[in-house]
Amino acid sequence: ITEGNSFVLDVDDLQARAKNAISLTSQSNQLENVYVANTSGDVTVYNAHNGNIPLKIAVLNEGAEGAQINGSLLVHNYDDSGNLTNDIELDKQLKATGNITIINDETDIEVKAGAALTAQNITLQATNAPYKVVISGGTLTATSSAADAGVVTLQGNAVELNSGVINAKTTNLTANARITENVGFALEASVLNASASGNITLGSS
Repeated sequence: ITEGNSFVLDVDDLQARAKNAISLTSQSNQLENVYVANTSGDVTVYNAHNGNIPLKIAVLNEGAEGAQINGSLLVHNYDDSGNLTNDIELDKQLKATGNITIINDETDIEVKAGAALTAQNITLQATNAPYKVVISGGTLTATSSAADAGVVTLQGNAVELNSGVINAKTTNLTANARITENVGFALEASVLNASASGNITLGSS
C-alpha cells in the first residue's frame, strides 16, 4: 500500500493490511485510530491532524495469533503549525519483528494501561519543548539477543515514568528538562543510561 504526498486520508478509523510494505506518508493525513498488519516489509504512518484529536495506533486483530507487523514501524506526527495539537496515545498491542519508532513533533507521547509494545528496539521521541514522553501503564519489551537489538530509548523535553514496565537489555532516557520515575514503575535493564539538563529522579524500589 503506497500513499502519495498529495493524497489525504481523513478518517476516524483506518485499517490497513498488506502482504508487503505499507507506506502512508502524506504529511496532510487526518488520522485518529490506525490499525495495521502485514506479512513482510516496513510500515510507515504520517499524520498532521488539524484538530485536537489523539492519534492511536495498534496492530490489526489485536490478540489474535500472528497479529503483528512483520518489519519495522515508523509513526510520525507532524506539527501543522495550528493551535490544536495531537497527542500520540498507545493503549493496545503493538508488536513488530523489526523496530518501533514513534515521533511526535506537536505534543506528548503517552503509553497507557493496556499497551504492550514489543520489538527489536523501541524509540519514543517528543523532544520539542515543553512536550513529554509519559509512561502511565503497559509494558515496553525489547529483549532480543541480537547484537544491535534490545534497546528502549525515550527522548523528550521531559520523561515521566508513572507506572508500567520497561524490559530491555539497554534503556536510554534523555530529557532536555527532567526525568522522573515514580514508585509504581519498574525498570528492568542490564544497562541504564539517563541524561537530563534538570533533575533525574529514579524513585522506584
